Amino acid sequence: MSLKQVFLIVIAVASLNAAPIADSSSATIIHQEYITTNDGYRFEYETSDGQTRREEGKLITDADGTQYMKVASSATLAPMEKPNTAAMELIRMAIILRPLSHL
Repeated sequence: MSLKQVFLIVIAVASLNAAPIADSSSATIIHQEYITTNDGYRFEYETSDGQTRREEGKLITDADGTQYMKVASSATLAPMEKPNTAAMELIRMAIILRPLSHL
């Protein structure tokens, strides 16, 4: 396989993998929790399309009396609507074409 063919396959796979994620406009919240305490908070939610977010904040006081909020957070985006089978097919074709180019 020539360098040009490899380059074209890489470009095709990259552009196919850049497809937008699923439309989240109709997603609903399936789990939600919010808790406050004297020195912080914690919340989390999950939507019907697979998105999640969790965050926790805690009031910290340094030895010199300075206070600040220490926050830890994580999130996941909605998965793609369907697997990108076209990209996988291009990869499979590249693997098959390579041995044939040596004939």
